[in-house]
Amino acid sequence: MTTGRILRRFYRDQDGASGVEFAICGSILIFLSLGVIEFGRAFMIRNEVAYAADKATRTVLMNPSASTSAITQSARDAFQENDSLLTVSVANETVDGLSSRVITLSYPVQLLIPAFSSNSFAVTVRRRVTRG
Repeated sequence: MTTGRILRRFYRDQDGASGVEFAICGSILIFLSLGVIEFGRAFMIRNEVAYAADKATRTVLMNPSASTSAITQSARDAFQENDSLLTVSVANETVDGLSSRVITLSYPVQLLIPAFSSNSFAVTVRRRVTRG
């Protein structure tokens, strides 16, 4: 057999083509699925942080003279994840002559995809409440 014949035979051979196609398309599909799961998880954590901020805001609305520790505790009680990682800060601010409180909650999100596990980002929610 000549070299040209061997190359033509190799070029026309279709054995294993579906396996290669699946490897290419399957890896993209798996990576896309993991990305959707990570995005959904981050969005769920963001919603939980927003809910905790809303509960802290409600504490200020119900009692404008509430202490910083009471506001912080109401946010931590409303948060369902690991609240030791939740950062809560309460500050006083004056906007257009109105005294208000600014409640800022931050939570670090660690990605679960092994290739990106060293990367993390913080989900931050901020609420400003006028003290009446």
